[in-house]
Parts: sequence; C-alpha cells; structure tokens
Amino acid sequence: MEELWGVQLFEAYGLTQSGSSLCAATCECGAAPEGLRGRMHLWEWAFVLEIVDPETLEPTPLGEEGEILLTTLDKEASPVVRFRTRDRVRYLGRDGCACGRVLRAVEAGSIARFDDMIKIKGQNVWPSDIEATLFGSGDVGGVQRRRGNQRQGTG
Repeated sequence: MEELWGVQLFEAYGLTQSGSSLCAATCECGAAPEGLRGRMHLWEWAFVLEIVDPETLEPTPLGEEGEILLTTLDKEASPVVRFRTRDRVRYLGRDGCACGRVLRAVEAGSIARFDDMIKIKGQNVWPSDIEATLFGSGDVGGVQRRRGNQRQGTG
C-alpha cells in the first residue's frame, strides 16, 4: 500500500476500556519499516500494559505471543483495573526500534483474539455464546451450513 499510494503507513491500538481509546501506536518508522512488520510502542505514561500468557497470567517472554492486560492510570470516575482484553500480540520488549524510543512494544499487524469474538455493525458478538444458547435447550439438532459449494453437517 505504501508503494501504491506513495504514503507512509502507521498503525494504532486502542479499545473503549482504555478511556482515551488509544494505548499504543507506531512511531515515525511506520507500520512496515524496511519491509518488515513494525512495532507499536505502548503508552506507558498513561497505562500499565501487561503482556501475559492467557492461561497462567504470567509475563510473556520476549518474542512470544501473549494477551494484553490493561490498567488505566489517568481515567477518572470509571477506572479500569487490570482489564483482560483477550487481544493477542507478540511482545517485542524495549529495544530494536530505529527511532530510539525505549518504550515497551508489541508487534504491529499481529493483533488477533484469544476468543472467538467478532464485531457485527459495531456490536461485539461471540459465536460460541450463540451456539450454546441454540443447542443448550436440546430442542435444536442436526445443523447444516454452506460455504460456497461445500456442506458441513453437525449431526
């Protein structure tokens, strides 16, 4: 995209619970410096951002994937204390960015989820919750879904 449009790409990470919406962003090096995925510097002056193993909640080693936990430091009236985002990132530590900043960073472009949540018209939807509700009563069974020309049956 950078070559096609002749612009430098940047990326930011945020969520409603952070209070200010954004809590990490790429620097002047951009989202894809030298053809590699960039890094988003965590805004450590406004948040305690932890990258942890989602099962044990222990800190994630450098270079490994983990979940971001967020604690706001500057939100008044409705502070968020150690909020589990369920967002998957790769922890990059403090070193390695050409900009020289020493803020901890996560890999840009790798944001994914540890759960199955999707957004539909701005609303968070968990397909597993819908499935549990549909099949929880025992009145529904034998589902078939189609994707293209394929059929997938569940019973």
